Amino acid sequence: MPNTAPQYTLVMDASNPSCFAGILNAENEWLAHQSTEGVALETIFKQVEHVLSKSDIHLPQIERFLYCGGPGSTLGLRLAAMAIRTWRALHKTPPPCFAYNSLQLAGNCLLLDEPGLADALLVADWKKGLWNALVLQKNKPLECTPIDENFLENWEGPSFHLPQRKGWQAPPPNARTLIYQAERLNSVIDTPGFLKAVDTPTPFVGAASNFQKWTPDRHRAPNSHA
Repeated sequence: MPNTAPQYTLVMDASNPSCFAGILNAENEWLAHQSTEGVALETIFKQVEHVLSKSDIHLPQIERFLYCGGPGSTLGLRLAAMAIRTWRALHKTPPPCFAYNSLQLAGNCLLLDEPGLADALLVADWKKGLWNALVLQKNKPLECTPIDENFLENWEGPSFHLPQRKGWQAPPPNARTLIYQAERLNSVIDTPGFLKAVDTPTPFVGAASNFQKWTPDRHRAPNSHA
């Protein structure tokens, strides 16, 4: 494939309550996109068909695939990964594929909206007593990692909550709930480290319950004047 910007990119994101599909052009502008609440199995493929039709292009013309690897709905993540594996196999030379993290997307959008936000915690429900978390440190999102209730309770900086399709626990106290906006992907797509090249699309897998050694010190946001 020539070393030029892909003419058409298919984006699939079934990580959150609303499934999303869209087509980007070579300038990373949306030719079409659609976000619909519903069961991923009944929604995501209809959305792909819709955005392809609205863009007047066909799957063989897709030169790049982007998908949200999670965290999020297990079924939705698996369906998107399976579909992209199948469609790439139809090409003689499979188009490149890149994954992104839903918390990093939300975190980068949050930094665009609140550029003065230096240190904060963004969490999404994983399972009872455990959260997938992203620390925003010095205006930069770190890697997504699991945290337990101790970490959450001892965090004293600003905190934000990203709802999931199925929630096992109430949002953390004092955390502001964000609305997941997959259509804003093109505004952060060039952020260093946001997209990760993958050979085989697979869903995000949370780490085992093996947390960093806990210290009794409370986690405070650094002094802004330091």
